[in-house]
Amino acid sequence: MKRENLLIGSKVIFLPQCSSTNDLAKESAQMGEPHGTIYRCNSQTAGRGKDGKTWYSIPNKGIYFSVILRPEKNFPLCWLPHISGISVCESVIELFNLF
Repeated sequence: MKRENLLIGSKVIFLPQCSSTNDLAKESAQMGEPHGTIYRCNSQTAGRGKDGKTWYSIPNKGIYFSVILRPEKNFPLCWLPHISGISVCESVIELFNLF
């Protein structure tokens, strides 16, 4: 599938290091960056997790990224973490032929 046809990942912005992929995605979303844009880096100097908790990003030891999502009006956001986790698992299984 061509990258430009993807709903998520049609645009990937990579930085070796950034303060926070969440901050980059938020600022860019406010400036009109489209749904599905991914911000990825090898390490973050001020990463945040759920509820603003500190997120330690050991350089080159994890997958640090944020995605701009613009869900439809009635999309149940409570399902988003579950859908995201399943999607990542399925992608890793397919990518590495695990089953």
